[in-house]
Amino acid sequence: MKKIHSSQVKLGMKVVKIDKSWLSTPFIRHRFVISTDKQLSELKRASLNLYIADEKKDVNILGLKKHSPEQSGTKLIERSFKLLSIVLNENRASSYLNSYKIKLVVNSLVIQVLKDDKTHVYLDNIHFNSSGIAKKSLRVLIIYLTFCKYLGINKDKLKIIGYAALLHDIGMLYLPIDINNQKRLNTSEKEAIKSHTVLAVQHIKSNTKFSDFVCKIIGSHQALLIKCSSLINSLNLLIFRQTKGVDLI
Repeated sequence: MKKIHSSQVKLGMKVVKIDKSWLSTPFIRHRFVISTDKQLSELKRASLNLYIADEKKDVNILGLKKHSPEQSGTKLIERSFKLLSIVLNENRASSYLNSYKIKLVVNSLVIQVLKDDKTHVYLDNIHFNSSGIAKKSLRVLIIYLTFCKYLGINKDKLKIIGYAALLHDIGMLYLPIDINNQKRLNTSEKEAIKSHTVLAVQHIKSNTKFSDFVCKIIGSHQALLIKCSSLINSLNLLIFRQTKGVDLI
């Protein structure tokens, strides 16, 4: 592979590595084939150094062999989980929420769910190395996208719902509670959790570029859960029975 500046890229080149951290670039992946004019213009506009594959030496360096729909869907979910974990860990450490990367994760999964009816089933293939917010949020996102798809909701609205679904519990990061602790919550912790939707909305409004409608969904999801819990449980059983262990909320 060889290093070049992004101003030199051409269609058909295979990007192997970008010489910047993932959080600092506008790309959801740092290994891909430049196949569209949009990718070309984004790379040139980004003005960064990258590594491209040498066609003669780096055969199959990207692993661009054909995969089955299940393999492709599983890989995308795994990659989305890793990327979401990076964003949430950064948010926990610095209180900065990278809205651009959140939107990239959601947008890619919206496309995946729309083209493959079995995407939610692939959740069973994933070994999540965390029991925290990233794992639950990704599951909620995929289940809700699937449900809303069957309701006939269009792509643009799916994205908005997806942003809210992925961020619905982000307020948990700002509570004085170990969210990865599997022990039963005590009384004070249960009371603290009631404020997580308010904390989420406050944080999103002050730090990111999401619409008021996204904030409205996040702010009201806990109250709606209480009112609609029996309906949600029924839908979970009837529609997603084959996805063992996946909760809607």
